[in-house]
Amino acid sequence: MKNKISPPQAVFFIIQSQIGVGILALPHLLMKDMGHDGWMAIILACFFIQIINTIFIYIIHKYPETSFFEALIEVFGKW
Repeated sequence: MKNKISPPQAVFFIIQSQIGVGILALPHLLMKDMGHDGWMAIILACFFIQIINTIFIYIIHKYPETSFFEALIEVFGKW
């Protein structure tokens, strides 16, 4: 069971990435640089984050017997 990500850990990882990037950090930085004209970039970034999280969930469910990082190497290959 060493080096495996459990389903609750996966859920917390996804929630953290959505809250950390999509809700808290991006609108503040965008508002500081662009003012009120950056709303479309926020919507596109949220959409992109949802796609990445869906891919992560798919990888976790497709390779339940391996760790998350081993599954990434199996799907995308080594560097």
